[in-house]
Amino acid sequence: MGLKVQLTYPRFFDIPDGMRPDLQVEFSFTQPRLDAEHKDIASFVAEYKNEPAEAGFLCLSPVEIASDKFSSLIWRVLKRDREDEKDDPAILRHLHDLCALREIIERDEKLFIETALGSFAIDQERQNRQVGMSLSEAAAAALAAMGADELYRKEYEQFVDAMSYADDDEKIGFDVAIAQFQALMGKIPV
Repeated sequence: MGLKVQLTYPRFFDIPDGMRPDLQVEFSFTQPRLDAEHKDIASFVAEYKNEPAEAGFLCLSPVEIASDKFSSLIWRVLKRDREDEKDDPAILRHLHDLCALREIIERDEKLFIETALGSFAIDQERQNRQVGMSLSEAAAAALAAMGADELYRKEYEQFVDAMSYADDDEKIGFDVAIAQFQALMGKIPV
C-alpha cells in the first residue's frame, strides 16, 4: 500500500526532457524485507574540511532498493501505455540505477535474487502490476520490449543527460545498462 503526492513549485528554468514537471513524493506502508542500514549525511563543507558527518539516518538496504527497482522496471515496461496521460518515461531511471548498483548487487547476488523474487511476488499481488508471468519470463519480455523500441533508448538518454552529474565518459549508456539488466535477468531462476 502506498501514497503518491505531486508537489508543484515555482520554476525559473525550462524543465529538461526526461524529468517530471513536478516533484513526486511516494510513501510506502510496507515493512522492509532486509535490515535497515545507518547512513551518515555530511555537507559539502564538512566533506571538504574532512570533518565528521553532521547527521545520519536509517535507510533501506541498497540490495532491497535494487530488487525493488528490478521488479518495478519489469512490470512498468510490460504494463506501459505511452498513450496514457500518466505515462512516465522516467521509469528508465530504474534501468540506470540498477547498473549504478551493480557492485552492491554482485557482493551478494544470492540475497539480490531472493529479494527480487520476493519484491516481484508482492508486486504481482496488486492487480495494476500483474503481468501473468514468472519473474524470469517477465524480465525476458521487458528486455525484448526495451530492445525492440528505439524510443526507450531516446528516453533513457534524455533522462541520463538531465539527471546525471557524471562526466560524459563516465555516464552509464543505454547499451551498458541493458547489458547489466540482461546479466541480472540471467541469474533469476526459470
